[in-house]
Amino acid sequence: MYAKVTIAYDGNPFYGFQKQVGSIYTVAGCIEEALLKLFKQPVTVIGAGRTDRGVHATGQVIGFELPFSIEANALKKALGSLLPESISIVNVCYQLKRFHAIQDATAREYHYCLSSNEDVPIYLKPYVVCVPGIDIEALNKSLSLFCGEHNFAAFCSHRKEMFDTRCLLYDVSIKATTQLILPFDHKENYIYAVRFLGRSFLYKMIRHLVGASLASLQYKVSHKDIKTMLETGKRIKNWSVAPAKGLFLTAVHYET
Repeated sequence: MYAKVTIAYDGNPFYGFQKQVGSIYTVAGCIEEALLKLFKQPVTVIGAGRTDRGVHATGQVIGFELPFSIEANALKKALGSLLPESISIVNVCYQLKRFHAIQDATAREYHYCLSSNEDVPIYLKPYVVCVPGIDIEALNKSLSLFCGEHNFAAFCSHRKEMFDTRCLLYDVSIKATTQLILPFDHKENYIYAVRFLGRSFLYKMIRHLVGASLASLQYKVSHKDIKTMLETGKRIKNWSVAPAKGLFLTAVHYET
């Protein structure tokens, strides 16, 4: 029996999702520690997206093989009680056939949160990147260049194990929302969420795409530069990588 578990977490306290050697505080490490207490034996957790340090999630999916049978709601309650407040269990379901959170995924969805207002409420500051006076229409034009299949070698941070740098993005778009406003706030604070939907992403790729697009608004990177880099895979201009705090893994899609 395999568990397919959707989780949410605040990425600020963690050194990323993936478990690391030593006592480094990670999301997967916390969950495996809780599962060890629950099942009295080691359980390996596989996450659909290996979010970096400071990146959040509202729809991360993890998978693991159950050592023995336990009712799904009971697992959700028991596991949730053993986890820190920065991690919550959204949903638990079981599959009889083998489930692999990474290999079985058909698409991953991320949102990057921006605000054009520098006076963002204190409770939003850990999750929103402020860009005062940002031209959303111009930003959307730059971001739209990334939609489709391209060589994103120029728009990522390189790792030794990275071989194929071609990725297919199904959608890159911006929407405005006011859903995070609390009752005691006295004015509307529009948060712009940049949606990235694709099958897979390279290391820090989304933060590079946002960073390059913001640089284009300052005329440091032109649309022609972006198109050239997508064709050649070679970086010909530089930009600042967008901060991790604005990035959320919001959903992982599967065929069933």
